[in-house]
Amino acid sequence: MQFNEYCRTLDVKLSASAHEIKQSYRRLARKYHPDVSTQLNSDNLFREISEAYAGLKNAYRNSISRQWKEPIKRITLRH
Repeated sequence: MQFNEYCRTLDVKLSASAHEIKQSYRRLARKYHPDVSTQLNSDNLFREISEAYAGLKNAYRNSISRQWKEPIKRITLRH
């Protein structure tokens, strides 16, 4: 899946915060969990939702770490 598809799957904007991503994931996971949902394809939907959450969570973490690593590198180079 592509990054845009992850956002569509979780029904969040591209600029969503980590909190919004997590909220949407939990809402959809509860709705489509195979043990709870009566839909026939709920297990596939649940897998897609979990994959999308994992992808967005990793992308968000990587973007945060990149933002913090860059200033730290500049500070350490000035010693």
